[in-house]
Amino acid sequence: TVARDATAAEIVHLSSESGHSRFPVTGESIDDIVGLVHVKHAFAVPTRDWNKVSAGDLMGHVVRVPDSIGVDALLGELRTNGSLIAVVVDEYGGTAGLVTLEDLVEELVGDLQDEHEVDVEVIQRNEDSLVFPAALRPDELLEQTGIEVPDDGEYETVAGFIAEQLERIPEVGDEVETETGTLRVVEVDGARVEQIEYIPLDVETDPAFETEHDRLIDQIQKDALDG
Repeated sequence: TVARDATAAEIVHLSSESGHSRFPVTGESIDDIVGLVHVKHAFAVPTRDWNKVSAGDLMGHVVRVPDSIGVDALLGELRTNGSLIAVVVDEYGGTAGLVTLEDLVEELVGDLQDEHEVDVEVIQRNEDSLVFPAALRPDELLEQTGIEVPDDGEYETVAGFIAEQLERIPEVGDEVETETGTLRVVEVDGARVEQIEYIPLDVETDPAFETEHDRLIDQIQKDALDG
């Protein structure tokens, strides 16, 4: 959290230290969450004014939901308010915690299958694209396919990465660009992303489309150099 009178400079510093980009803004106490601020709003302030502009000046509306709310109702609240984060309030009016869009996407993906037990056999390799389960973590995707997806955000799976980039619940046809290609949502079940297609910028040079023959040649060459 950041205090309402925290400066833009402090928000930037906190984001750098924590790795987070969004912060609840507190008023009189830790339970008094008055808004939400994104570090991008601090960066939008001219650096000469970083110590003059406060979180209170930059913050946006905060959505509050009861801790008894169900997933479907929570999704509805986030969609209605165009928000990525909701403050969860307990029965006494105190702040019980925060829930993010990424949390919901991860939870919905987790309902489908254990993200740590995704079999490589369910990865579909086509001539110029590759389809894989949205439940894969970025490190699993890299290990199993050679496709690189940033893993430094506030998410655990590729579905979460796409939701963070879009800043909303992904839908079929949504696309997100990476350094090596495009990730396209090809199958959803309600709010849950199930399948993602990867379309490379260059099939011939993309590691994900390297054949077994290519890999064997590479290994032979590596062994020869090592020997």
